[in-house]
Amino acid sequence: MPAPSVTLRLDNPSEPPITIALGPNFQAEAMRWSYIARNRDRWTSGTDPGQGDSGPLQAYLTTQQLQKIADARLIEVGIPASAREAEDWPLRVFPWEYALSAATRGLRSRPLTVIRHQQTERAKATEAVRLNNARSIESAPGRLSQYYDTAAEGNLMLSSMGLETSSERHLCNPTRTVLEYWVRAKAPSVIHLAGVDSHQAVSLLGLEAEHPARSLHDGYALKSPTDTDVIDLVEAEDLAGLLCGGEPKPDLVVCNLYNSASRIAARCVALGAKFAVGYHDVIEDGLAMIFCSALYQRLAETQGDMLEAFEAAVAALRRQPGSLRGACIVLWSSVSLIEAKHAPKKPPRRTASPSSRARTLADIAPRDRIRVERSPKPQVNYSLLHNKQSPFRSLQVFRNNVEGAIRDIRVTVDLNAGEGSFPFSMSFDLAEGESGRDLTSEIVLPLTSALIRTQSEPIQSSLRLHVTCEGQTVKEETFRVGLAPVDEWQDGEKDEWRWLPSFVLPRDPAVSRIIDSAQGILCALADDPTAGFDGYQSLGQGRTEAERFGNVDKQVQAIWYAVLNAHGVSYINPPPSYGNYTQRLRTPSQLLAERRGTCIDLALLLAACLEYVDIYPVIFLLTGHAFTGYWRSDGMHSEFLDMHGLELVFGANGPDGDTVNSGGSSAINNPGYVLGQSQHQEVRQRVYQRHLIPLEATWLTNRGGFESAATEGKNNLRRVSEFAAMIDVRLARDRGVTPLPLLGAKG
Repeated sequence: MPAPSVTLRLDNPSEPPITIALGPNFQAEAMRWSYIARNRDRWTSGTDPGQGDSGPLQAYLTTQQLQKIADARLIEVGIPASAREAEDWPLRVFPWEYALSAATRGLRSRPLTVIRHQQTERAKATEAVRLNNARSIESAPGRLSQYYDTAAEGNLMLSSMGLETSSERHLCNPTRTVLEYWVRAKAPSVIHLAGVDSHQAVSLLGLEAEHPARSLHDGYALKSPTDTDVIDLVEAEDLAGLLCGGEPKPDLVVCNLYNSASRIAARCVALGAKFAVGYHDVIEDGLAMIFCSALYQRLAETQGDMLEAFEAAVAALRRQPGSLRGACIVLWSSVSLIEAKHAPKKPPRRTASPSSRARTLADIAPRDRIRVERSPKPQVNYSLLHNKQSPFRSLQVFRNNVEGAIRDIRVTVDLNAGEGSFPFSMSFDLAEGESGRDLTSEIVLPLTSALIRTQSEPIQSSLRLHVTCEGQTVKEETFRVGLAPVDEWQDGEKDEWRWLPSFVLPRDPAVSRIIDSAQGILCALADDPTAGFDGYQSLGQGRTEAERFGNVDKQVQAIWYAVLNAHGVSYINPPPSYGNYTQRLRTPSQLLAERRGTCIDLALLLAACLEYVDIYPVIFLLTGHAFTGYWRSDGMHSEFLDMHGLELVFGANGPDGDTVNSGGSSAINNPGYVLGQSQHQEVRQRVYQRHLIPLEATWLTNRGGFESAATEGKNNLRRVSEFAAMIDVRLARDRGVTPLPLLGAKG
């Protein structure tokens, strides 16, 4: 069987296409590099794994070819179409956008845009998109509705094209049967798919036990036909068949949901759609809204020019604060857009245009020039504000159907905190051609209130949003918001996992007392009266593990036995809290004063002691349980950050030789220092390599030894169904997640 191949077409008519013949191990390479791209937030500064001689494409492209790609502004990857999803799936899973960008980063002076051409055998079609029959499918059934306002997203999509947002253009929370009937009856020319993909739905609803990550494929959450509290996870092949079930087939399907590019969008094109857009993994929700708004607005302005609209939408994202590093947005086409671009031009085909054209600034009052989309968080606490996080899940300002620069937009946010308020204010302009701006991450409230730093019980407060344009009020709203106690952590909310390192308190006075009491134990273990807690400085150079890492292990052992013998603690249930899945956390001083703690209290205590002596701690979260661990060397930690050693995780048939999920490892929107259930295999591999040593912290309460605690910690990680996350504290610090300056701590 011949090796698979792809064709790279450059945005230069004088350059012939480049054919890449892929090797027999490309399946494993596709899985590994897809995984690396999905975990791009873990990479440290300047250590992109895709650059240099070990990058994903260096073995397939010559230096001359790389330079030609770097000189191009646009690259089209030609991938053979397949009758079945299981055929040639590595070619679709591989992150071409990231790989080509990384391989040429040092050779380019401007951004590179990558698109994908699925080489179908269908008759050539025009590259224009019909806009007159654009419609929105919005699905957030049951409890998912508390996370997403899909109706607002559908309205945004339609209004960006200048279309009326009438109810007949929307399909809300359908079952499979309703969706099938609606598509056949309406035959939409453009479908905007809003909602939640299968991986995110399982994560948000806590359904990992019923749908473990390794057996869950890419798909979409629809309403169950029998139970309003149950979701129907429709797999990609079935979903694409439903979306392309009408006649004529849709010109464009935009899958505005995570993990939608490799299977859902690709299969839509394979089954008849002219174009489809999806995300290789995750994207910030605010950025996704900016992208979609710019895409649809430009489609309307160009009478359906897909290539120009896609490039304009990607350019709109590049103007946003922050960085779009790595693979993200994928355009699939059944038409070679580069070939069409360089073909002899024909008179433009008239298409049905949107019902209203853009107006000038003089035609419209300032208050009507923009619209505001917002979703406030129902609860905030000190750890969130301390880490400079927004009180909004999303906050965006979009241009209405008006031309020209929109001046003097002002946004004010106030959080009421008892004796005063936390104010925030900013002003900006929307430049001509700028469709909108995502403000979510820019809303940072100052920490000046003693109340929120010391409150011991939950209280209700209010959040006020005021937006003006040239002095005229566009939106003014007040939202009810809960202020959680300063020591409360939302265990059941996965977004809260990222703030757990703020409760690791190495500067708490109790930590230094533990280290003092561990000094004599360390000298005895090392048989050296001069031994000290010097972190990784005492790493050895020998051939055996004991010679290389023994001094580090002895430091951790000394801390373990100091807590066990000098500060004996007992287990206790968590303190009272008054919310679902919330937990009140004890500081190290509180824990030693009371001489008792929960599993997570003990894990945080050990992590604080390890961080104090500059040994890098991690925290493991299982279903209903927590324990700690540590990296045995800073070099092993660097390998983890740089994504090295993954060849041991992804073999020829996928992780551990198991059957490969052809959608690749899924992703949810975790920061790089939080490894979720889909990354369990890598975590377990590094534990079995003894790069990472887990410790069952509750062994301290029943006088368990260090080695038995390490064995039990390793056993805790056997079952992927129980694994929730691993949080790397050192990497969290590098990302700005710092310890809370809790008031009133006692030594």
